[in-house]
Amino acid sequence: MMIATDRLRFQIETSLRPVGINLTQMSLLNHFSWRPDHAQSITELTEVMAINQPGVTKAVAALADKGLVEKIDSAEDARVKQVKITAKGLDVLNQARRAAYPPVEAAFGQLDDGELAAFVGHLRKMKAYLTE
Repeated sequence: MMIATDRLRFQIETSLRPVGINLTQMSLLNHFSWRPDHAQSITELTEVMAINQPGVTKAVAALADKGLVEKIDSAEDARVKQVKITAKGLDVLNQARRAAYPPVEAAFGQLDDGELAAFVGHLRKMKAYLTE
């Protein structure tokens, strides 16, 4: 599993280079895309993304430097910044999705419909267990 994951991740990372973001940054943008008007703190992102705090902080800083997310002062605590995706971030995410699609399609295209359905079922079961 680790070898397959590492190889697919490498192919996706390679396909994202022309877009100018990495897979962690794409994951963060994807997270925000589900609720683009909703802002979250670094602490909240650390919990939902299952990435350590320094990793989230570094990815958010890189995305903010590119104008893909914005940092907003928290109304409750001036020390806390809320992070929110920008319109440009949504555009870049769509570019990243298009760029990442071919290696993902090629990898999963090796499975027939039954194998793919079983695989997705197993992933859902694992996700539920790991989320608990």
